[in-house]
Amino acid sequence: MQMYAVVATGVLGLLIGFWLGRSIRWNMEETEEEAVNRQEERKITGNRQLVMEGTAIGSPVNGEIRKISQDTLQDTTEEAADDNTKCITILPSDGRVYAPTAGKVLKLYPMGNRIRFRTDSGVELLLNICKDKEELHSTYYRCNVLPNEIVRKGKLLVEFDQEGLAREGVDTAVTVEMCQTPDRGRIVRTWKDYIRAGEELLWVDSVCLR
Repeated sequence: MQMYAVVATGVLGLLIGFWLGRSIRWNMEETEEEAVNRQEERKITGNRQLVMEGTAIGSPVNGEIRKISQDTLQDTTEEAADDNTKCITILPSDGRVYAPTAGKVLKLYPMGNRIRFRTDSGVELLLNICKDKEELHSTYYRCNVLPNEIVRKGKLLVEFDQEGLAREGVDTAVTVEMCQTPDRGRIVRTWKDYIRAGEELLWVDSVCLR
């Protein structure tokens, strides 16, 4: 009888230990899930605050947003090479590119399809129109601004023949690249799939501008 009592006590102890272990693991899983939820809530709250308090950058075109990339984009010019940029690609619905904010045209590239632009808040952008490198296509682009010109938001910067370029096999997408993205601070993109020129495309934390 004593042997049976010892065995029963041992089995009971194992069962209790098993259920205690399962209970602790369940509690840990719930705690981890709660931590993930809290982190997501903080992120959403931070993004909302940034939208209210950050610096807004408008869209330069009307169109559908294709994708966003944080890859390092290699450029053919020395000044843009090795820039770590945040890039949004838009499929334009027409052939007009506008100033995304008030600012200054820092540089016009020879073909007329690329503009380096600095906003009044100090953010530098590279506007790539079609990413076309064929010099014979320069006739498809018409610039309406000059280098170092100060412009208001919504100023028509470039007009391009979207249909003509498409016939040449050129991708007519327009990209907005944020140059020299800092390690600190946050950048939030729009949640829209289709955007109109001038509507908020990005919000930049003021920390990024210091």
